[in-house]
Parts: sequence; structure tokens; C-alpha cells
Amino acid sequence: MQVPVGDLGFYEWSGSTVEYHRAQIRQHLGYRECGVADAERLTAWLAEQVTLAERSPERVREELLARCRGERLSHRRGAGSTASFVPPCDWASRP
Repeated sequence: MQVPVGDLGFYEWSGSTVEYHRAQIRQHLGYRECGVADAERLTAWLAEQVTLAERSPERVREELLARCRGERLSHRRGAGSTASFVPPCDWASRP
């Protein structure tokens, strides 16, 4: 990006600018936003495949993140969003 590190503190991390930049990053990396059908499918997968064998919330989250990365899904951070996963590029590494 060739942006001086000191300038990152001036970046507006909320609002339409960051949403636009996230959309550009998703497009560049080949990701798409997770839709309702994706969320329903992932929920079923978690219930049927993951949570039967794994009880640790951290491990379940890791499995979900890996699955979403594999399917190139990210979620849209919006008002009222409580979703925990945010791939791409590990802007998802935040809980």
C-alpha cells in the first residue's frame, strides 16, 4: 500500500470509507460476503460436523474461520453485527 506507518493512525476505521476499502480488498482477494444462505449452511455444518466432536468455543471458532477462508467468505460488519468471523487477510484475527 506504500502508506507510511505513522499515517495509519489518521485512517477512518469506521464508516463508508472503510466499508468501500473492505469491499475492494474482498474483490481483490476473491472473497465474497457471507449471505443468509451461507450462514444457514455453515450453522448446519457446525452442528452436524464440528460441535459433535469439539466443545471448546475457541476451537469451534477456528474451525469456522478455516471453513470460511476455504470458501472465501467474509462477513459484513454493519450496525447490529454480532458475527465473530471476518476473513479475509486475517482482519479476522480479532474476536
